[in-house]
Amino acid sequence: MKKYLAILSVLLIAVLFTGCSLFPTIFVKDGSYQNKNGTSMASPYVAGAAALLLSHNSNLTPLQVKNQIEQTARGNGFTEELGYGIIDIQAMLGELKPMTCGGLNVTTNIIQDVTVGVITLFAGDGTLVGWGTTGENGNYTFHALKPDTYTVNLSYENWITDEYELVSQEATVEVDQTNTIYFEVELPEI
Repeated sequence: MKKYLAILSVLLIAVLFTGCSLFPTIFVKDGSYQNKNGTSMASPYVAGAAALLLSHNSNLTPLQVKNQIEQTARGNGFTEELGYGIIDIQAMLGELKPMTCGGLNVTTNIIQDVTVGVITLFAGDGTLVGWGTTGENGNYTFHALKPDTYTVNLSYENWITDEYELVSQEATVEVDQTNTIYFEVELPEI
């Protein structure tokens, strides 16, 4: 039996979809069907589950949908091979599970017209968790982070010295909260 890892949007909801009598198929030009596997074939099932969940709880945020699908999947936590487990529709539509993650808002004084900052986020064990760039307002928000103390790096081109600079801070993320950290860097006058 093949296992199907599913991804919902950029949030990377990793859940497993298996079935004894259900095989994702595609129609091919010669009029026949082929079995396929992988995230592209499993994603519609997770998207359908998310739509069903939203039809029952229309006020959920994308992060709450992600959390509910992950927390109600039949499995033993997350693994690279199996994701969070098998989608359990009945459990998913039951009682809402408490949030298991938080967020981090990184604020800078970098204005997009002057330069762009690249923000990298490393978990306490040194694993790269994510990255983003400072937007028009100089900010970037990381969502769906597990509770931990993270190292946040900001790299940017300093036009004054004509070199790239790197500054770092530590930030703590707690369940169901969004922490904010601020970087103020030396920038040229416009």
